[in-house]
This record gives sequence, C-alpha cells and structure tokens, in this order.
Amino acid sequence: MLPSSSRMCLESLGTTSSTSPSWAISTRIRRCSFLELPGQGTCRGCTTPSLQPSGSTMTPRLRILFYEPTTHGMIFDGSVFGSGFRHVPGGDVYRNRSAFSYHYYCHSFLSSYDEHPLLQTIVCDVTVASLVWRAVEHLVQRIGGAAMMTEGMQCNGVQSECEVNMKQLDDHLFSWMDWNFNMENGTEAESWARTYAQAVAGKPLNMSFDPQTKYFTFCFQVDTTIDAPTEIFASTAFSYPNGFAVNASDNVNVTIDGDVVKVIPVSNSTDSSEACVHISRKAEGAFPASVAQKFAVQYV
Repeated sequence: MLPSSSRMCLESLGTTSSTSPSWAISTRIRRCSFLELPGQGTCRGCTTPSLQPSGSTMTPRLRILFYEPTTHGMIFDGSVFGSGFRHVPGGDVYRNRSAFSYHYYCHSFLSSYDEHPLLQTIVCDVTVASLVWRAVEHLVQRIGGAAMMTEGMQCNGVQSECEVNMKQLDDHLFSWMDWNFNMENGTEAESWARTYAQAVAGKPLNMSFDPQTKYFTFCFQVDTTIDAPTEIFASTAFSYPNGFAVNASDNVNVTIDGDVVKVIPVSNSTDSSEACVHISRKAEGAFPASVAQKFAVQYV
C-alpha cells in the first residue's frame, strides 16, 4: 500500500483542471517520483491510484501525447514490470493521437559493452534489444496507438552498435530518434542520413536500408482512400550525391521533390494491393536481377 501522502499527490494529478498550465502538471508529476518505478504507471495488481488518471485530464488539450515507461521496465513484456499502462492516456478515443515513447541503450544493461564486442552482441543485440522490441510490439497491439523510440543510439563511438539498432528498428517498422549533443562529424552525419519512408499512405509491410551500398527497399499495402502520397526520404547530400535510381512496382507512380520520393497509386490500383519501391545510387545503376526484371527503373 502506498503512503497517504503519495496517494494525495496522485489524487491531485487525477483531478487537475483542464485549464492548469502544463508546467504545473509536470511539477506535480515530478513530486510523485516513486511512480518512475517500472510498472507503477498504473500500479499493476493493486487498487491504489496511479498516473493513469492524469492522462485523461491532460489529453484533451494535446494534439499528440508521448507517454513513456522506464527503460528497464520494457524487457519483460509486462510479466515482471512492463509499461504500467492498460490503455492510452485518455482512453481508446485518443489512440490516434498517442505515441508510446520508449528508450533503449545497450549501456543501460551492459555499461562496458564498448570494450567487449562479443558480450555486446550476445547481451544487447541478440537478447535485450529483441526483448524490448517484442515488449513494445505487444503493448501497442494490446492498447493501440503508435510507438516511437525517442532516445537511443548513444553508442560510445561503436558505430556498429548504432547500425545494428537502426537495422532492427527498420525490421520492426519502428519510428525513432537518437540522443546526441551535436553532429559535427561528416561521417557520423552520413550514418544517420538513412533512407526511410517518412509518411505512408497505407500499411507498411517491410523496409530495409544498407548503410554501405545505400540500397533501400520498402513495401506497403496501398490505401486508395488516402488522398496523399507515400513519402520516402533519400538524402542527396550524404547517400546519393550523384543522384539515385528509383525502381517501383507497376501499381504506383513515382515523382521526386528534392530529397523526397513521392509514391502515388495509379488510377486503376487495387485497394490493399502490395506496392514496392527500391532506391539505389544512380552511379551504380544496378538492382538485384529479381528487382530489375519485375519493375521499371526510373533514374533521378
């Protein structure tokens, strides 16, 4: 049972007026620091008040709400700690404007991983990272809304660790941002300027990017009811300084607007049909044989 002073703090959170400034709500949350323990977002398994009610109060004032667990709370898929949330803040009606904000750092679980590459692979890349991705997937499937890794990639100079994380995030179709203080090094900036689908008019199916060859592929289910293009970012400053070649399935058309590849279904495209786009360096001008045979190449 939580101490009465803590319960009072929680009750204050849960009844905050919709006219209260956001800083006042943040101050009250900071005073409830015990809620930062894994799983205490909703005090799983007990009847005490929790942070969950505060979301219902704050959500109507927000366009997008990012809500998050502790980092180490997401590796057990809710069986030990979990996120502590049973629904998105504000309830199901706010699923389309809520994003589960989580963090992943290898050094949170293996502080000296940069000195032990084998342990890095076994502990972080194979074990812990996979547990985090799976826990996040299951949470979003259960309560709805979106998910975004809002911190990560602070790889202590071990670029291979960051590249492994980026690939795994692409494999799971997760949005993400890194944690960094500056990006003055050109090589470092190039590694972050990955080609990716930044807006999808349909359901994404798979996405991959090779940081060495810059070869990119993306497939999605077309939603013909959406009157907006799918957009793919392709950096001409870092990845494709000599331009790029775009290869697309015959149920979509491709146009280029600077560093953005816009993909639009053709007029007779079938709803929910699968469309694929492939991008490579123009200087190379070569796609895998299976791709070149199936799709028409457009050079940009």
